[in-house]
Amino acid sequence: MSIIKVNTSIEEYRYRARSSDLNELSGRTNQHEVTLFVNKEIVKRMALCKVEVVVDIGCGDGTFLNLASEFDVSSIGILPTEEEVRRVQDRFSESQANIEIKRGLAHKTGLPGGFADKIVCNGVLLLLKEEEIVLALEEIVRISKNGALVYIGELPFVDEMVGRNYGNSIVKWLFWVLRNEGIRSFGNRAMQSAKGVFSKEPFIIKAKDQYFCPIDRFISKAERLNLNLVANFPHMTITPGGKLMNSESRQNYIFTVSR
Repeated sequence: MSIIKVNTSIEEYRYRARSSDLNELSGRTNQHEVTLFVNKEIVKRMALCKVEVVVDIGCGDGTFLNLASEFDVSSIGILPTEEEVRRVQDRFSESQANIEIKRGLAHKTGLPGGFADKIVCNGVLLLLKEEEIVLALEEIVRISKNGALVYIGELPFVDEMVGRNYGNSIVKWLFWVLRNEGIRSFGNRAMQSAKGVFSKEPFIIKAKDQYFCPIDRFISKAERLNLNLVANFPHMTITPGGKLMNSESRQNYIFTVSR
């Protein structure tokens, strides 16, 4: 049995790194097609160019870095634990020498100042504490070249935990999934929990809080730190049946850095 309760996102992703499925590091269990779709959309938005330096803070399973390698850029992925770093390093062969995976945090990447042409930070800020958000934005500005393009994605603008009153009960959680996400998602989640009971695949019971910020407030917060808004738009995802859907709770932002 591999049912594990964690208190922090760093603990969570340390255990996710133990899964046989690398996609677990994206935070999207059994949703490989969503991970690929979301990262293809980011690539389109970021207009990658040859010889640029691109940093993906919280690079998950490395899907964005893999897609970005087609544009002959130098890419660096940042992950918080050694377990994640090792798993993603194993994904990339020596022939992909333009991809480097480093250990670091959103607010302490370990990269030099004025370093990056493009920065992606997707599905990361929601995992941070309130007091870490400004530090993370300051770090993004610090490592960016003047005029760098910054993509901050999947940031909730409302509290997504409202109504999730299942606590740590797996059964109550599965019924919540059935009511709110449908039979197909219920089936996937039921299989996921069964693996946690009957195999060594980790099934993680995680903390029930996450950062969210109203759209106007986040833009104001970012602009005070020299991040100038270029665009903001609803996060888009794709259903298992291939239907495109705009999120009702998450927003994506593109900024330029201007000191």
